[in-house]
Amino acid sequence: MSELARRIGRDATTATRFVNRGQQEGLFVRTPGVRDRRRRLVGLTDAGREARAQLAALRERRAADVLEHLLAETGLHEGQVEWFLTSMLASMQPPGDDEAPAISDAPRD
Repeated sequence: MSELARRIGRDATTATRFVNRGQQEGLFVRTPGVRDRRRRLVGLTDAGREARAQLAALRERRAADVLEHLLAETGLHEGQVEWFLTSMLASMQPPGDDEAPAISDAPRD
């Protein structure tokens, strides 16, 4: 659970509670580790994969709505808005986070 907790930015107790609840709801399954059977791997069930797909579709729709609004309200073009949002996200990542998106050069008009 410690690796999962690190990835989601929560403590191990919170991650364990989350997985326990998801397992009870049929979204997650735990299996023993391949090399170290004391470790538990957490995977998605078919219902978990379906829930993930629904969530991803919802996120896409909401992101498109936000982008449309920003483009209309700011007069910026899509590349400028994408650069700005990516830069903001990167600045919010903790130092040393290898999974943080890199800040790229600002787009030119």
